[in-house]
Amino acid sequence: MFFYHSNIGKEIVGIVKVIKRAFIDKTDKQKRFVAVQVRFQEGLKYPVTLQKIRETETISHLPLIKQSRLSVMPIDFKSWKIIYKMGKISPN
Repeated sequence: MFFYHSNIGKEIVGIVKVIKRAFIDKTDKQKRFVAVQVRFQEGLKYPVTLQKIRETETISHLPLIKQSRLSVMPIDFKSWKIIYKMGKISPN
């Protein structure tokens, strides 16, 4: 799964693996929100920005475009490969 900075930067910066499924977020006093625990797998050489995703027609259908603060969203394998390649190859 990709790790996306949804606040500062708005960019995909790496790949993580979920190691603990959803649990009540300990910082939420009203106990409405859940969290997952992840482990770092791999960093991307070049962060893939929300703007770059918007500009790339083949992945411009992703839910992230309409709601850039998504914590979790589905992504098809073709889009995953495109983003992964964008993060590994120089944007020049």
